[in-house]
Amino acid sequence: MKTLKVRKHFAKSEAKIILREGSDEQDGSFDLVWTTGHKGRRFDWDLGEYDEELEVTEEACDLTRLNNGAAPFLIQHAQHAMAVAGVVTRAWIEDGKGYATIKPSVREDMRELLKDIYAGVLRNISVGYRVITYRDVTNPDDKVRTLRAIKWEPGEISVVAINFDPNAQTSIRSLGAEETNTVEVVMENENQPVVEPTQEPAPTPEPAPAPASAPASEPKEASANADAAIAQERARSASITTAVRAAGFPVDLAHDLISRGVSAEEASAEVFRKLEERNKKQPKTSPQGAQMTVREQVEAALLNRIDAKRFPCDKSNTFYRASFVKLIEGIEPRNPGESDNAFVKRAVVTTATLTELLSNVANKLLGKESAENFSYGKIAAHQTLKDFKETPIILLSGFNLAAKTEGDNYADAALSDSEERITLEERGIIVRISQKAIVNDDLGALKAIPNRASNAGHRDIEKRMHAMLALNSGLGPALKDTKALFHADHANSITVGGLAPTPEGIAQANIVMGAFLDGAGEPMDLRTKVILCGPDLEFVARKTASSAVVPGKATDVNPYAGTLEVAVSSRIPAGVWYAIADKEEFAALVYGTLEGVAEPNVETEVDFNSSNLKTKVEYPNCVGVASHKGIVKITVATPEPEEE
Repeated sequence: MKTLKVRKHFAKSEAKIILREGSDEQDGSFDLVWTTGHKGRRFDWDLGEYDEELEVTEEACDLTRLNNGAAPFLIQHAQHAMAVAGVVTRAWIEDGKGYATIKPSVREDMRELLKDIYAGVLRNISVGYRVITYRDVTNPDDKVRTLRAIKWEPGEISVVAINFDPNAQTSIRSLGAEETNTVEVVMENENQPVVEPTQEPAPTPEPAPAPASAPASEPKEASANADAAIAQERARSASITTAVRAAGFPVDLAHDLISRGVSAEEASAEVFRKLEERNKKQPKTSPQGAQMTVREQVEAALLNRIDAKRFPCDKSNTFYRASFVKLIEGIEPRNPGESDNAFVKRAVVTTATLTELLSNVANKLLGKESAENFSYGKIAAHQTLKDFKETPIILLSGFNLAAKTEGDNYADAALSDSEERITLEERGIIVRISQKAIVNDDLGALKAIPNRASNAGHRDIEKRMHAMLALNSGLGPALKDTKALFHADHANSITVGGLAPTPEGIAQANIVMGAFLDGAGEPMDLRTKVILCGPDLEFVARKTASSAVVPGKATDVNPYAGTLEVAVSSRIPAGVWYAIADKEEFAALVYGTLEGVAEPNVETEVDFNSSNLKTKVEYPNCVGVASHKGIVKITVATPEPEEE
């Protein structure tokens, strides 16, 4: 390794700066470690105190922004142009650590800062990032929960006085000869002459005489002064951060106060003023203010704006009737002079709390529709599935009692699942809410999407169920025996002229249904419970289900009055109806949903490229036939016209 003594206006230090291949002392590029995934304590309005750790892998960490040539190297995370001390030219992950190459600024006002970086005085590094997905990895014995960021995106790297990750520093590991032509730079006193590298050691020059006014102990005193200054800066930063967190304000306020260089006393006074302003807006008598966090108040106010009848809101809520933009300000503070468009664009992209809140709101707004409001909920049994593998349909046939011989046990009943199978499918859709809609305070989409999402899930199953009954969708009309659901060999389909769902029609269907036998060859004694028909037969079906007398025959008693249910779907063709047994007694049809997802799940995230909010409606489901028994299809044949 070549040793080069460089004449710079730097204090003496043994810190090693690794110059990148192709660079020189004028370019000054250096490497640093910006994360090791260090586990440390965080604070959040909703979560309280928790430990956060980063998964430092190429799969978890999106380095796109750090490698696009524009990611800044900042001073203390300050978000203004004059705080840019350099640019990230390359970032990579290796051995569980994040590394980066920094090209420093050439501005004169950055010179003093870069001196301290090169001298090893300023060596603490912090990264600004956005967490997209957390995973809870808390151990049972932990007093504080631990959240691991398994999907996250860094956006800037900063040199700071105190860092979250103590191992993120500018004291860089040697890259090795195979990675770069490294040069060890030994910083000397300004008066030391420059010695160029040669094959033979250069003669050591005579040291310059020390100034008369400088005592011999000056280097030690300077070092002590530097250590004291660093200690004071650490104490100032810690005091400001503690005050901000204790008041419940976002940590960004602490970053701003620290970067502005205000004293701990001035910072405390500013935090106190902000706290007073917040308390004035939120009266002490407010029950919501006493019991709800700011995040909860924002959520309550947003729900009230969208649907005041279902979600009443206390008028003392700080955000009562606030616009959408003002609600966002309750979560993400607006920068001075920032326009609505710029603020919304920044907030939706950088604030994970906002997308979480909107997901919660969307799920709470889900319509109260249930399966029983659709025809499939009346005719099919529900089965919960654990995964997306092919699964046997649960169908236990009836069983008969047997005599017990003295001294012997009772006979075992022959219980078995259906031979048919169902397979869960991933079903969903994505809806986008534009940034323009947010700025214009258009909450119609937020209200419509959850309601339509709820209906979409039920309608999806309804559509697939009737497509299966019609045998025209490829959803598996052929059963295990390779025959269609309604096949001559299954003896569950009849075509009779004029046989509408009248009492006479029900009687005929019950004759067919009564012929079904169980696996042991015993009669199943099934009877019609649900009339499933289209709108053309709805009137007749409902009269049959409710009338005490046979329609059109006032002297005849209707034996089925009060024993039947009617399910109607426009998807059923005219002239067709179904007689279906009680699904609780014997379910011929089933529908399946994923375990833990009883209703459509709604999630919201940000499209980074467009700044639009993306709402994903997800409802895995499937439909299937458990047995050809327990359902009879009746086709009302139209009589052919008589010949003249």
